[in-house]
Amino acid sequence: MDIATTRPREPKTSRTSPTTSPGSRCDPANLTRAGVLRYVQNTYERRPWRNPDAQVRHLLDAATRRAADRDVARHGIGRFRRKGFYNYLLLRTLCYDDVFKRSVSDNIRQVVIIGAGTDTRAYRFGNVLRQKRVRIIECDVPAAIRTKQRGARILGARNVRYAGLDIHCTRPSMWAARSGFSRSIKTLFLIEGVTPYVRERSFRRWLGFLARTARAGSLFACDYKIQGTDDDFGKVRGRRTMRMSRRPDWVHAFHIALGLDVIAILRSRELKQRYLKSTAERRPVFDEDFIVIAVKRWPAPRRPHPRRHCAVDFST
Repeated sequence: MDIATTRPREPKTSRTSPTTSPGSRCDPANLTRAGVLRYVQNTYERRPWRNPDAQVRHLLDAATRRAADRDVARHGIGRFRRKGFYNYLLLRTLCYDDVFKRSVSDNIRQVVIIGAGTDTRAYRFGNVLRQKRVRIIECDVPAAIRTKQRGARILGARNVRYAGLDIHCTRPSMWAARSGFSRSIKTLFLIEGVTPYVRERSFRRWLGFLARTARAGSLFACDYKIQGTDDDFGKVRGRRTMRMSRRPDWVHAFHIALGLDVIAILRSRELKQRYLKSTAERRPVFDEDFIVIAVKRWPAPRRPHPRRHCAVDFST
């Protein structure tokens, strides 16, 4: 399999559930795709293009790592570098790492990672998380989170709880009870690489639930695929999934309706300027997604400006 060019399989029309249809979040090819690319970036790239995720190799089985190594040996790392998503993935990792570290430094005491598949932040930053007693809740579709829990044993994180979450069919109240989610703690929600695989109605319902139940001042970091760029990507049973307008006023309106104030919209250009501005090397960068940082609105009349209570200030 050529992982440098492989994209998720197109779904077939069937009576299978959304979570088991090819192209869905539960498709094993989609669950590991980003992890494999991070492994390649960490193993074969040099700074500043080297991915900081050195732990992801422990969540990939030996056969998957060997396949990635063979692909690099056969085609060369240049084949990967010519793909925009490969380069964008590094920027996305650096951005979410930045949000994560700043939030913990600003006394966030609970982190919920939705779509935790091969995410390793709970393990890479384990020492500081234990020192500050930060609670981590990792969530993904049930089959994926069981696999994650087994694979993460070697990484030895004691402050992590694992919870099955299928955005299409899991009841939010049931998830909250089973996961141990605390509504009284200011929380960081990381939703990385999830929205292209879920329907808008289901995602809006879940994001609205989290916004309503989270403590004021909680932070949300989520990436969206831009409407009209690749609308067939990630289809579930032939039905299109979550897309977001590229217009900032629409992005703000979508989140405001759910009780969230958008404090940053970060596209590839902004990400590259922020994290790779020191490099003269030019590579194509995927421009179909962007990252939104939003904060849970404070209740009137004592609602302060969100940036004063936001763990991550992207205003400069």
